Parts: sequence; structure tokens; C-alpha cells
Amino acid sequence: MKTARAALLGAAILLCCLSGVYSRLSFAEQPQDEVIIRSGEEDILTCVVNDDGIEPKSLVKWVVIVDEAAKEIYPGNPPFERYTYVDENHNGGNYNLRIANASPEDNAAFRCALDHGSTEEEYEYSNTAKVFVAVPRPLYYFMASNANTELEATMAAVL
Repeated sequence: MKTARAALLGAAILLCCLSGVYSRLSFAEQPQDEVIIRSGEEDILTCVVNDDGIEPKSLVKWVVIVDEAAKEIYPGNPPFERYTYVDENHNGGNYNLRIANASPEDNAAFRCALDHGSTEEEYEYSNTAKVFVAVPRPLYYFMASNANTELEATMAAVL
């Protein structure tokens, strides 16, 4: 009987300690709801967590949602070579994600995720950042070329 109580108490202490590790992980800053990036430029999606020095750092990750499917982002690795962490060491809980050389393929929803356990249901997600990449379009305007007001189409790029 004492052995069963001791085992139960040990399991309760272990569970309490493990849940304490995960409960210390929380969002300090979350990404903006909408981010507009000009094509070819870069921007940063914010994700700062109160991590209290938690290891491993894999408890925090970014996901991109494309066609209603969430894909984990592995910054710097295919197909996410243009995505990098601002601070590779995640000092101060900094998991900010840099998108470099933005292109239309970056039009998507991004979320920072905290792993509170072993299943997908135990993730806590940040606000969804909807990224829109603005691609310059040519602007057409007409200019009078002489007194007879013949019109000449002239194209100018608007940046």
C-alpha cells in the first residue's frame, strides 16, 4: 500500500514538474494581423516568448498556412531559404522571422506555435499574420504630344 502511494506521489510530482516547464512558455509579443511587404523587400514577423531559458528551442516554431494546410517552417532550408530567424540563438525569447526578397509566393498566413506537449492539440498558436506582397504594376497615362492633341501612350512604372 505504501509502495503504491509512493509511486503515485512520485508520478504526481513528475507530472507537476513537467507541466510546470510547459506552462512557463507563453507569448510576450505576437505578429501583426496584416503585413504588407513590397516585392523584393524584406519584413519581420514578430514572435517573442517568455521562455525562461527552456530547452530545447524546438518548443517554438513557425508554421505557414497554404491551401488550408499548415506546414512547419525550417528557416534557411528548402523551400524556406529566404526565411531566417532574426536571432539564431533566440536570446530573450526572440523567434522573430525575417522574410527576405519577398515574392508573391509569400502571400500566406503565418503563425508562431508553442509546443505544450506531444500532440498537435497541445500547441498554442499566436495571432495569424496575413502576409500580402505588393507587386508594382505599370501605370499607363496619356500625354498630349502636339497642338492637335494626338495622344501618345506612355508607360511609367509606379514603385
